[in-house]
Amino acid sequence: MRRLTISIFVLLASACGDIETTENGEGNANDEVVGSGLHAGRKAATSFGVERYGISSSWYDYDGTTHVLTPRPKVYLIRNDTQLTAFEIDSYYNDRGDSGYFSLTGRTLVDGTWSELASFTTTNVKEAPVCLSAFPFGESSCESADLVLRTSLRAVPAAGFAVFNPAIFTRSTVEVGQVDAETVTDIETWDDSVSPLVSASADPSVSRVGWVIHPDTQDPASHLHLQYTPNLNLVAWQVLSANVVDKIAEIELAVFCSEGEGQDLQFGEQRTLNLAAKKGVSLATLCGDGGSLTPSESAPAGLWPNSDTFDLLVDNLDTGVALRVAPGHLHKNWSLANEADFIDISNVDIDAEVAELWDE
Repeated sequence: MRRLTISIFVLLASACGDIETTENGEGNANDEVVGSGLHAGRKAATSFGVERYGISSSWYDYDGTTHVLTPRPKVYLIRNDTQLTAFEIDSYYNDRGDSGYFSLTGRTLVDGTWSELASFTTTNVKEAPVCLSAFPFGESSCESADLVLRTSLRAVPAAGFAVFNPAIFTRSTVEVGQVDAETVTDIETWDDSVSPLVSASADPSVSRVGWVIHPDTQDPASHLHLQYTPNLNLVAWQVLSANVVDKIAEIELAVFCSEGEGQDLQFGEQRTLNLAAKKGVSLATLCGDGGSLTPSESAPAGLWPNSDTFDLLVDNLDTGVALRVAPGHLHKNWSLANEADFIDISNVDIDAEVAELWDE
């Protein structure tokens, strides 16, 4: 196995303290998903980027001098089959200047009439996730929430640690979009000016990985994936086989985990990881103690544990089986990027991949 040498200053994610974000947030063009179909998200996966879960961390601009987060001039729209809510983010700070407190203004379209504007400030999302209902707009129990506001770890390779990004995750029961506008009062309906924001938790076809089993496609699931985690691990993995037996999704993965630390990292030998996922969503860990799989019925979109504790989400649905990348992990489909049909880890130019990661 070829040796992987990386120059990094290693810090544990837990040592990041109050570091909250990076300059680019999640506003990287590589994060955008364009098109439709069973593997639409793969169009965005030919360079390193994060999985999109609705608004995620794309809502702010970051000042590298003051470290202040400023909401972008966007109005966000949430809709289900019968209702529409428009809201804007006014601030991420309370009156004392403490971060973690979202100030929001929104209104809901009810029977063709907009409600009065509702403005409120959340509790601190750095202490615990805050759940919002869209209809009516306001804080709610997490069992019935449409949005989840929280901090989420994201790897920053060149810095050598992970940061906590404040993010807004969309539940699968609603559709979310954004529009350039001054205030929510400028919005009358969801029209062509609204840009939908995709969420891999709502539609597996827009995931960076996508379906591994689907009745409408014979697309092979053997692509080689590279994934850089908030634990500062570089992992290479691919699906060897995938089947559904008695409603259990049986997925066999080839996994190469990085070993060592600091400037002396290398890929270990290939391990085979067998996952058996029940119906619903499960969380998969690729490295550490041989890998594992945990059912996640009690942790819907945005309410997962910290993303340094798992690597993939396995969706075992009635329509098929799909894989999603954990939020904040940097992912690349190496096979698509190199137009490679035959997969061999020895073909990977590790130095080039590391250079791309460090430029991310």
